[in-house]
Amino acid sequence: MIGDETELIIAAIEHIFEGQSPHHAFDDGLDTKAWQRLSEAGFALVSVPVEAGGSGGTLQQAATILRAVSRLGLAVPLAESTWLAAWALASAGRPVPAGPLTAALIDDAQAELVRAGGRWRLRGVLPRVPWAADAELIVAVLAEDGPARIVLVDRESTDLRAGRNLAGEPRTDVVCRDLEIDDAQVACAAPVSATGYRARAALSRVIALTGAAEQALALAVEQARQREQFGRPIARFQAVQQLLAQMVAETAMLVVCGQAAADVLENGSAAEGDVAVAAAKAVASGAAGNIAAWGHQVVGAMGCTLEHPLQRSTRRLWAWRDEYGNERAHARRVAAHALDNDPWTLVRYGAYR
Repeated sequence: MIGDETELIIAAIEHIFEGQSPHHAFDDGLDTKAWQRLSEAGFALVSVPVEAGGSGGTLQQAATILRAVSRLGLAVPLAESTWLAAWALASAGRPVPAGPLTAALIDDAQAELVRAGGRWRLRGVLPRVPWAADAELIVAVLAEDGPARIVLVDRESTDLRAGRNLAGEPRTDVVCRDLEIDDAQVACAAPVSATGYRARAALSRVIALTGAAEQALALAVEQARQREQFGRPIARFQAVQQLLAQMVAETAMLVVCGQAAADVLENGSAAEGDVAVAAAKAVASGAAGNIAAWGHQVVGAMGCTLEHPLQRSTRRLWAWRDEYGNERAHARRVAAHALDNDPWTLVRYGAYR
């Protein structure tokens, strides 16, 4: 049933955007029309509880939607809005607005939330916040030893230093110069933790990488069938067939890793979710580089031009593989879990019981 449901959701989203030319962040920033369509169809807040203003549903369903959106290359902050900001707001018992949101983790090394003179003050920098200039609200999460706090930050009260990732998506430094925060803008979110936040963020990139890989594969296959050398399609050459077979295998591995990690994160313990996501992100980030390289080998030089759609997918693969931890960082996390616990349990079950 999971496979059937997944295909139905992907088909529904592709139908919504059928015939629409992709709007790319590198060119124009946020695609407001795409976000509006997702919202009107009820896809923008799947996995967010209905009582908080969301559409309900599971994390697995939200993962399928993000995968389809990433495959289409839509320039919308679905991962940041639904997976992080809306999740944090709902965990704190706050209503979730319909517009695009973004989120950031308050890092003691760069920013701090302090209580002084009966008021909260946020000082420092929230680095490389995705889509900060386009979000209606920035949800900053402070997770220490006790219950996490969320801070609702109005971007108009901050200084924004524009930046972009390799895919051209906005990654903005949000500078808070001793920003005064009312009590109404701070809430306790007990279910939220720094580890949980990072796991959800990393998993969102695993799922997004899956969609981008599927699109890169589709473009490579199409090119191999259409392009001819020596009087026959290059898809009939053994070397090209091998490259495509490798892309298929790596892409299928991404699909399985994302689905498995989402299931563990949603239904397992915090420790199980952490190691499952770390393993998935280590695999996904490594596979992303391979898929991008093989795709360009098949398509050739024109795949690097701005006019060709392949570079839009491969730039996302290269950018997202490093966000929220690259393969090396997450492989170290998995190794640390293995050294601190029973390695055989990790091999046998994929997470600790």
